[in-house]
Formats: sequence, C-alpha cells, structure tokens
Amino acid sequence: MTLLDDDLRRAVRGGAITAAYQPQIDLAEGRMVSAEVLARWDDPQRGPVPPLEFIPVAERSEIIHDLGRTMLDAGFDAARAWSTARRPIEVSVNVSVVQLVDRAFDDEVARRLESAALPPGSVTLEITETHSIFELPGIAQRLELLHALGAEISIDDVGTGFAPVERIDELPVSELKIDRSIVQDPTAAAEATMARIIGFAHDRGIRVVGEGVETPEHRDRLIRLACDRGQGFLFGYPMPRDEIDAIIAGLDPVTGELPVVG
Repeated sequence: MTLLDDDLRRAVRGGAITAAYQPQIDLAEGRMVSAEVLARWDDPQRGPVPPLEFIPVAERSEIIHDLGRTMLDAGFDAARAWSTARRPIEVSVNVSVVQLVDRAFDDEVARRLESAALPPGSVTLEITETHSIFELPGIAQRLELLHALGAEISIDDVGTGFAPVERIDELPVSELKIDRSIVQDPTAAAEATMARIIGFAHDRGIRVVGEGVETPEHRDRLIRLACDRGQGFLFGYPMPRDEIDAIIAGLDPVTGELPVVG
C-alpha cells in the first residue's frame, strides 16, 4: 500500500474529500438545468490532488466504495434540497464500474431514492470507465434495475472509442455525454462525429450532453447540431454547493425561471 493509499483512505473517512458542482446548461434555453457532482481533494501536504490521480487509486481498492457513497450522499442531499425548494435542478453523480458491479450498490441507490422521494429524472448516474462496461456480464440487467428504481443512466466518453455509440442499444440509457476532446476539436470530422452521435441518440429518445464547452464557438456548434445540453468552463467551473445554491436562489420567485448563463 502506498502513502497515497493511506492518505486517501484517511481523507475519505475523515471527510476531507468534498463535492464540487458543475452546471449543465439547456442549450436551447441557455438555462442551468442540472449539476454534476465532482470529487475534490485538497490535501494539507500535497495541495489540490487531481481526480485523475486519486480516483484510479480509489478504484484499485475498496476506498472507491466509501468515496462513492460520499458523492452519492452529496448528490442526493442537493437534489432533495432543491426539490423541496421547488427548484427544478437535476443532479448527476459519477459511478465507477467497480461500484456498479458491487451488489450492495443497488440497495444503496434504492435506499437514497426512497428516502429522498424525488421526482422522476432528478438523479442521473453517470457511468465512468466505459471502455469495460460493455464486457461485464449482466450489466444491462443491473442498469435496468437501477433505472426501474428511479435513476437515469448516462454514459460518458461517447465518441472516443471507449464508449462506442453503436453499442448503446445494449443498455438502458437516458443520456450520452460527448467527450470533451471531440467537442473541442474544430475539424469537420469531429463535427460529423458529433452529428452522428446526436442523431443516433435523438432517434432513440436519448438526451445528449456536450462536455468541455469552453468557448462560444464550442457552444454555438453544439447548438447548431441540436445538442441538448452543454457543460464546461464557459458555463461554470466546478464550485462549492453554496455557490450553486446562490445561483439557484436567483430564480424568479413568481415565474420560477432559471437564470440565463454562458
């Protein structure tokens, strides 16, 4: 076990891993409709530790289960608070394949959904590490169960080859997320790839989110291609819960409309 393993374990169990929330925008309306919950670790010795460094460490051990529960709690707490306040903001929570194959995960999600009593579609489980998901035995049945419990299912990294769009029909999917590398690629080939993904998804009633939207050009191209939602620094960096709450508090108290961003 490395020092990072020990430190990460202490950080998760000591509450040092915190949740940040990044807005997702309805591109047709220009309004925030959802927030993705992202794990953040600011270590006293190392400073901020990138998720690409500590998430793989967590996935190689049982730490990912404790970390996953922390992020589920943060997501469901936010979704419940926003629903209670009659603010129609959805929440997306990342789920590792390591969590997904654990039989206890279904019960954890079911327990939170029952306790939160949320409207349908309030919580989306975003499946990461998608290069291996299609090879897992019984994965479609597991996702069907989670969907039946009331969770939406999102597939990340679409278009990169890790999540081949042609195999999406094998799974009960509510949302596809186009990888940032494609969204930020200015070439005609990348645009054709996005158009193919969006057309494929819309033919099946699946929502599409473009990731890594950092410039007006990225946003405008997604709008032109009829992508449903966008996420990226143009619309907002990952931020603490109180900052998202402040944005939501800006809703018109009469109409309930969300603020225009980006």
